[in-house]
Amino acid sequence: MVRSLDIPIQQMQSSYISSPKFIPVNVSQSNIGSFKDDENVSMEPNISLVISNEYKSEFPTIAFIRPCIDNSYLICSKESKLLRVELDGTKLNTISQYQIRVYGIAVLSSNGVFLVTNEPSPKQLDHTTGKLSDTVYNIAPFFPISIHITSGKKVVVGGLNEKLERSAVFVMNKQGKQETVYQHDKHNQLIFAFPKSITSTSNGNIHVVDCDPARGSGKVVVLEQDGGIINEYTGHPYLNEDQPFKPRDIVATPKDNVVITTQNDSYLYILNNRGDLVTYYNTHNIGIFHPYALAFTTAGQLCIGCRKSTGSTTREAKLYVVNITGF
Repeated sequence: MVRSLDIPIQQMQSSYISSPKFIPVNVSQSNIGSFKDDENVSMEPNISLVISNEYKSEFPTIAFIRPCIDNSYLICSKESKLLRVELDGTKLNTISQYQIRVYGIAVLSSNGVFLVTNEPSPKQLDHTTGKLSDTVYNIAPFFPISIHITSGKKVVVGGLNEKLERSAVFVMNKQGKQETVYQHDKHNQLIFAFPKSITSTSNGNIHVVDCDPARGSGKVVVLEQDGGIINEYTGHPYLNEDQPFKPRDIVATPKDNVVITTQNDSYLYILNNRGDLVTYYNTHNIGIFHPYALAFTTAGQLCIGCRKSTGSTTREAKLYVVNITGF
């Protein structure tokens, strides 16, 4: 015991944002209760968002934003139009435009572009010619509805088979070989209804926005690399008390959190890389209304694409470039 007292105790680095609460149950041989994150943790955001620039688009809704390595941006509407633009002062200058119905965009480190269109497999866009070519990322009999490229250059595709009424998420290597397929949980229940948007954090976790049209709600599913589910986030008990959580877009931050927009409010939900809520932020505070699409630039600025207000006659949805601190 005397010798043990001389051994220095290693300091622990906690990753919790709040002390979990113990939830007791009827005591049995195998179960005395569980720990649960304290949902009453203070949500006074220790974060700051400051608008750097804002731009008017020609779209009623900016459905996707993807920064390219040549400092141009790909933006598209819910309609059949994709623009490659550059930011010039307070104007969006169009470099090229394509008449394509886009459901998902992923930009490669080589500045190549993968698009999910109404084709059975993702397409690659040639910036020079504007032509689409086939890729090896086939997920038949599923139909692609979303796409993402991880930092490890894995291609992640969300797919839907309407006939079978099933959805799945596929992780593939450069050659198009499927390495992991997420479709059923450990209880053999389907994980996804409609995997609409995908991102990933540097620890390899995949975050999927899943929408359930039948229920009018959604969730964020966090997947681990070996095929299991780490967590599911279904909304905040206060913010979503009167209206369901309807996540729309998701993006990983430089600090390895994720940010989520929804279809029915102006809050940004910030989760850690395991899918636990860190904080939330109302973009009304800085004059941004109806945030819809998200992306981070290589400089660490947050791009927010918006949709027009209900009943508005203007088609000029705005794009904001925002400096952030705290997440």
